[in-house]
Amino acid sequence: MRILEPASSAERSDALRVAANEPDIFRSILDRFDGRIPKSDEPVRAYLIRDMGFSKGGAEDCLSSLRKTIECINALEDDVSRSIVEAEAEILGSAQSEPILKRDGVNKSSRSYRIPLTRDCEVELDFHGAVTERAISRLIMHIELMKEVWAEED
Repeated sequence: MRILEPASSAERSDALRVAANEPDIFRSILDRFDGRIPKSDEPVRAYLIRDMGFSKGGAEDCLSSLRKTIECINALEDDVSRSIVEAEAEILGSAQSEPILKRDGVNKSSRSYRIPLTRDCEVELDFHGAVTERAISRLIMHIELMKEVWAEED
């Protein structure tokens, strides 16, 4: 239901990512290659055929499905990231919060922001990887935990 009727695009993106890791074979491939799919099909194909017992055609189909799933998730995450930036700009004013580093062309996974908090304080946020609703929630929890420590430093 989180995929078919999500409360937000971030929820749908997160649900798709979870679903992409549900097939045991997808999880096995991602675990084998440290969470990343090699650019070349050969290592994955060899793993599927030699270690997992796939036929050559079955390995091709599996790899194609995995790549399409990851492509779909990345496209959704791009949409979610754009929505977050637009919402942030609307809340804070576009002059106050703007990307200071564009996503890199290789993995499209780095983004930095400089956000003024007061006249004397600003923060820089560097995101490496998918900026999901879950990641943002964890960032908020971390900031809440650190609030007392930072306040004591004053």
